[in-house]
Amino acid sequence: PFADALGQPLLCRPDGAIDPHVFIDRRGDDATPHLLWKDDSNARGARTTIFLQRLRADGLGLEGAPKPLLSNDPAGWEGPLVEAPWLVLDTSSAPHYYFLFYSANAFNGPKYAVGVARATSLAGPYVKRGAPILRTSRNASASPFAGPGHCAVVGAPGAGKALLFYHAWQR
Repeated sequence: PFADALGQPLLCRPDGAIDPHVFIDRRGDDATPHLLWKDDSNARGARTTIFLQRLRADGLGLEGAPKPLLSNDPAGWEGPLVEAPWLVLDTSSAPHYYFLFYSANAFNGPKYAVGVARATSLAGPYVKRGAPILRTSRNASASPFAGPGHCAVVGAPGAGKALLFYHAWQR
């Protein structure tokens, strides 16, 4: 059974912190764990930001200050929010890139989609691709699903063996 090792939240922010993802940076010598999350400021109509912060080696505490990685562009496809960060490191070619996958827009609508940004440093700056990499098909007969998002990448991206898992809803 689950036992809460802390007895309190690891991270508590005024607007809320959701969609945690642990990333272990294997680029250095120490395999440093980091926590990514989304600040839930869209709940009060503000822009949202995905943050990164170093975890203690035991994973039960945070070190240093949180680093903002990217925020939503309300005028673009991302609409009112970005969320659901998932970070991978591709070391298959030089330079090595960190790829930050994220979801944006309202999860319960057809504009919800997956975007990606990349950087050569864990702390960024992250450059967004622009258009989403996974979105609802305009042709309903081509796909019965809409609102793909909140993805997870499993495998080695550069080796051609990566799989992207996501959720969607049936039209």
